[in-house]
Amino acid sequence: MISRSNLHTHSLYCDGKNSLEEMIGQALSLSFRSIGFSGHAYTGLKNDTCGMSLGATKQYFSELSTLKEKYKDRISVFSGLEIDAVYPVLYPQADYHIGSIHFLPTISGMVTIDDTPKLLKEGIDMLGGPLQLARAYYDTFVDFAKRTDFDIVGHFDLITKFDEQGIPLFDHEDRKYQDIALAAMEAIGDCGKIFEVNTGAISRGYRTQPYPDAFLLRRIKELGFPICLSSDAHRKEDLVFGFEKAEMLLRSIGFTTLTELTDSGFVQIQF
Repeated sequence: MISRSNLHTHSLYCDGKNSLEEMIGQALSLSFRSIGFSGHAYTGLKNDTCGMSLGATKQYFSELSTLKEKYKDRISVFSGLEIDAVYPVLYPQADYHIGSIHFLPTISGMVTIDDTPKLLKEGIDMLGGPLQLARAYYDTFVDFAKRTDFDIVGHFDLITKFDEQGIPLFDHEDRKYQDIALAAMEAIGDCGKIFEVNTGAISRGYRTQPYPDAFLLRRIKELGFPICLSSDAHRKEDLVFGFEKAEMLLRSIGFTTLTELTDSGFVQIQF
């Protein structure tokens, strides 16, 4: 395993299972150079059970400031947020932002992307089919990337989360679907974003491969867009879950560098 950093992690402040300090302790046990926290940011949605309240967000940044100082001689600790397209607000005290879509507002109503297959299927039916939902999702992601200065693209093709669960909703081999996803990815990459290779759905038993799909990763490599590796960890035990598998996949595609956040900003490390 090459990567010794993870910028997509969660804690008790949102829907994680461990405290910030417990996650840092796990990172130290893995000889990490750095760890970044990306708590789910406030969205204002009544049905959002993961996003932090505004009060909790203030406490989150305060505790992270204390922990940065406490561990500064052992590991770099970065304070980030995972913001959603429904509430695209950047926080000046954050070291970085991950931009994700968990909720998709449409003229037909709100679609919940990654809660249950049933809710996603309801959204597909609401919009008239998988390709219609895919187009709405990816168009929204492009607009989000163009108008919001977040750093990292979170689990880009999250809408495919349940496709290995016996309920295939999106045909990865369907050229129409691929064209929609590829066009969006290229537009977002042109905005200067970093694409995360996210193993979170593997650790939770939904997928056997990371996001994004291999056909997207191949095009990302061709275009030279930067990538980082994350596990979207909600438990300390999952901090590097699937990293070796993801690294093998990335090597097979031809990637030779990963993006890592340092005290001097984002840098490329040899893979």
